[in-house]
Amino acid sequence: MGNHSDKSLDKAHRHWGRPLASYYDSIRETRTSFLAQRKNLGLGAAMTLRTKARSGIQKICELGERRGPAPPGYINVITLSVLESISKLVLLPRAVGDFAHPTLISGCIKLMASIQESGRVTPFAYEYGYLCFRIFKIAVDVCILNRSRLFTSATSNMVSEPLADPIMLLSRHTDQAIQIQMNLEKENRTDNPHGHRIEPPLDIAELPALLTILYEDRKAFSIAMMPSHSLGLAGTLFLLGKSLSNESSTTHNIMEMYCEVLWRYSNTSVWDKVATQLLTSHYREQAKSNWKPTFVDLEDSVTILRAANIAISPDDNRIPGPFDISAIPVLVGFAAPFVELGSEAFVPQFLDVTIGCMWNSLTSGKQSADSFIDSVRDIFYHISKILTSITLLFPFPDPIHKQVIKTSFRHDLFELTARLILMISPRSG
Repeated sequence: MGNHSDKSLDKAHRHWGRPLASYYDSIRETRTSFLAQRKNLGLGAAMTLRTKARSGIQKICELGERRGPAPPGYINVITLSVLESISKLVLLPRAVGDFAHPTLISGCIKLMASIQESGRVTPFAYEYGYLCFRIFKIAVDVCILNRSRLFTSATSNMVSEPLADPIMLLSRHTDQAIQIQMNLEKENRTDNPHGHRIEPPLDIAELPALLTILYEDRKAFSIAMMPSHSLGLAGTLFLLGKSLSNESSTTHNIMEMYCEVLWRYSNTSVWDKVATQLLTSHYREQAKSNWKPTFVDLEDSVTILRAANIAISPDDNRIPGPFDISAIPVLVGFAAPFVELGSEAFVPQFLDVTIGCMWNSLTSGKQSADSFIDSVRDIFYHISKILTSITLLFPFPDPIHKQVIKTSFRHDLFELTARLILMISPRSG
């Protein structure tokens, strides 16, 4: 596991590009500049971009078709400049179909694995690995949409909304495709009157290798996928889960790795919240075994708590729309073990937004009483674990205790508890 605060990673690398701290800070700016580029992209520049990107896609597809890993020195064939061109191709709605190659998915995974196998850096430590993953994500979404017959509506949406982030639009349409697929599977239906089932299923042999990459580089993965920079990974996580369920030799440890990656992403999902919630609900029982989320170091702990604060907060405009209350116990339960010495500045805010979510759900009346009570019961269970950790980790004079008490009074936690008791009484009677 790389230390992403290491000063040796401060400078741009001639092959790998900018280090994590630099490209992470510039992702939002890059997204804005991409949209500005699309607005000003002339016909000649668009043709040049597409020609270079198509050539790069072909080379990555050739790598995906090869048996075995990427050969040594393949970074000289697929350079950072080539990856940048492919990544920008998403700006041209009518060219997005160029990503519809399963071998492109395989090739991107092999490129990320070659970074890991170099022994010098982790895949997300530098921009090269991030761009490989970004292209991989686009290819996954396009392949899913293509096979579920939703690709045309997605590209039409991209044409009709030229100023919208194309990654956002792809993610939203993929979210819809995953919802349809999972609901059909839940009902054990093979028919779909609208023909939106993902057929044939995407079978990517390298997906288990990607899971290992994401898990082993989970700290940098979480930083790179912070909510304001989310790529929309519901499609990726759906395929990863499928690849494990299709493997007869799937071990308990591999399923734990998957749950870790899924729960980390659940803190950062932005445009695909419904599909992500369906996935977390589906795998929740398997996660109730002996699995517990693991943090790498204090920086990782703080990253998770910050992401959870943004994801859960009903008032944070960096995230479009709040989670359903039934998703909050999963997010709170995942973040609870990350309360450690040094993370205390983020804990009161985390409790603040969590209690705020419960009040919002109660006053909105959108949830059934049974669903609301079950969700809040689980949230209170995780809050009690957080309070226990605070008691054990921090001496009583520590300011965190006063801050937690203030949070409780500010949100009338006692009144919320009383209302819950009144709601529970008729049900238990």
